[in-house]
Amino acid sequence: GILSKIKEENPETPIIIITGFATIESAVEAMKRGAFNYLAKPCSPGELRHIVKKALESRKVYFENIYFREELEKKSEFDMVIGKSKAIEKVLDIVRRVSPSGSTVLITGESGTGKELLAREIHNHSPRKNAPFVVVDCGALVETLFESELFGHVKGSFTGAYETKHGRFEVANGGTIFLDEISNIGINIQAKLLRVIQEREVTRIGSTKPIKVDVRILAATSENLADLVRKEKFREDLFYRLSVVPIHLPLLRERKE
Repeated sequence: GILSKIKEENPETPIIIITGFATIESAVEAMKRGAFNYLAKPCSPGELRHIVKKALESRKVYFENIYFREELEKKSEFDMVIGKSKAIEKVLDIVRRVSPSGSTVLITGESGTGKELLAREIHNHSPRKNAPFVVVDCGALVETLFESELFGHVKGSFTGAYETKHGRFEVANGGTIFLDEISNIGINIQAKLLRVIQEREVTRIGSTKPIKVDVRILAATSENLADLVRKEKFREDLFYRLSVVPIHLPLLRERKE
C-alpha cells in the first residue's frame, strides 16, 4: 500500500494516520507497516500538536543514530588500519598536538599504512572539521590535466575547456586539502604549489586574476622526498614548506606489540 511505499523510499519520515474509520485491527496493521501513530477522528489540535512534536523528535533520533553509527564505523576502520601500539601512540600524540593548528603536515609511510585515514583524523580534530576535506591523488592524472584539477581553468583557456572550472583548492576553501603521493607532481606544478602555500592564492589556467584561498595542506608520500631533493626531482623549498610537521607511519608489522 501507500504506507509501505513511503517507508520504503523515505524510511526516516514519520507517518501519522488520521482516520474516521478506526478499528483496533487497522491500527495494529498500520503500526506494523511503519506508521508512527494512528489517530481516530475527531482529534483535538492539542493532541495532534503533541503527536507531531513526538514524530519530529523521533526523526531527529533516527538521523542521530545514523550519524553515530557512521562515526563508529569510521573509528573502527581507523583503529583497524592504524592499529594500537607504542609506535602508533607516539604518532597519535603528534596528531593530537598538531590537529588544532594550521600547520602543514607531511605524512610518510609505505602504501597501505593508513596515510589518508591519518590525514582525515587530523582534519576531524581541527577547527576546520565542518569544512571540506578534499583528497587529491597526485599520481592519477597527467601533468596538464593535473594543473587544471588543482588550480581550475577559465572557459576557452585550452581545447576542451568548454566551461570555467573551480580547482580543488577552491573547493577546499575553508577546509583541508590532502595531496596524496605528492612525489608524483612535476617540477612545473611544484613551483605553482609553492606559490599557493606562500601567497595563499590560486590562479586558474587562462586567467591572470589570483583568487584567495584559506586551505590547510596535508601531504603524503611513500617515497623518500629528501632523496628526490638530492636528485633534483623535488624542490627543496617546497619540501621544507610541506614538512613543517613530519609524521612517519610505521609498517603494519612494526605495530605489533
